[in-house]
Amino acid sequence: MEHTSPEETEKQEAEYTSFEETEVQETVITSSPATEVHLPRDAAFWAQQISKLKVEKAPTGALNLNVEGRLPLSPLQGFGQMWEKIFRVRLKGVNVKPAEVTKTWKMNFASFWPKRNRFYAPLTGIAPGEVGLINMQIPGDLPVGLPLSTGVLVLYADDESFTFMTPQGHVFAGWITFSAYEDEGTPSHRFNCCFVPSISLMKSAFAWALINRRMLSGSIHS
Repeated sequence: MEHTSPEETEKQEAEYTSFEETEVQETVITSSPATEVHLPRDAAFWAQQISKLKVEKAPTGALNLNVEGRLPLSPLQGFGQMWEKIFRVRLKGVNVKPAEVTKTWKMNFASFWPKRNRFYAPLTGIAPGEVGLINMQIPGDLPVGLPLSTGVLVLYADDESFTFMTPQGHVFAGWITFSAYEDEGTPSHRFNCCFVPSISLMKSAFAWALINRRMLSGSIHS
């Protein structure tokens, strides 16, 4: 039978005591309070993470088609070349602040659309996370154009700008931003559209439209 000397027994007891103390220390560490999470200052202006679009209640006369249950698409989720179109308008002779310009756009956005094209704003207004419906006609060979039913997600909205994001089924995948600012003391409005064709077929249509436009431009200036 193996005998343990008093020195070895004292050493084993010291190691066991050290192991117990280690466990107690780990318990104290794991029970520390959770770290406080700080949100970005503009977090309230962004839509929350959305997996599928949902229209709470369609306005009277609006066709809720190709919107409900669809995914919102960014320019990184389409096909082919990325396009960016920027338009600027200087409001000469108008003494208003950028926030007033954007407020007017939000309140009257539906009235700025071409004839036979309708934008149905969310019932709660243009606000982060809301969904607007679009019933419009694409110009074509038909006298009244081809009908298109789609919509947009309000991705971002603050006092001086708002951004729409297109859903699956739209002719393009992208962001559309309306913003107001001052240009050398003159209130100005900017429209920025960053997009790619949403499907491969539209990629060919976009390319053909560009070629056709260049041909028409050449024939006009020749």
